[in-house]
Amino acid sequence: MANGLPGCRDSETHGKILPCFKVKEDGIVRITPQTLESLLRGEYDDHLKAFHIVDCRFDYEFEGGHIDGATNFTTPEDAADYFLNQLPVPPPSSSGEASPDGDLKTVLVFHCEFSAKRGPTL
Repeated sequence: MANGLPGCRDSETHGKILPCFKVKEDGIVRITPQTLESLLRGEYDDHLKAFHIVDCRFDYEFEGGHIDGATNFTTPEDAADYFLNQLPVPPPSSSGEASPDGDLKTVLVFHCEFSAKRGPTL
């Protein structure tokens, strides 16, 4: 994975609603804790249709404390079922481009204890 995951190009951070950065280990974009705090305070609301915080930690970790409003998924199947079967699927778009139907975008934030394994995997 020296070059990151497929689809995570050098321009992946361009045009994102939230300021983000890539790490060389997997090429998946990250946000800082300060950006998450700003998101939760509503500072990006004018640019978003919605956002979802996905807590990828084990159930007992989630139950011990979590971000207000976060949803706990521990398997890719649970996340896929929720986002693909229980919520309306938005039209496809690319990073940095407006949504094809002109709607605001939905942001998904996945996190785990260190955002090194479970979050990126899910």
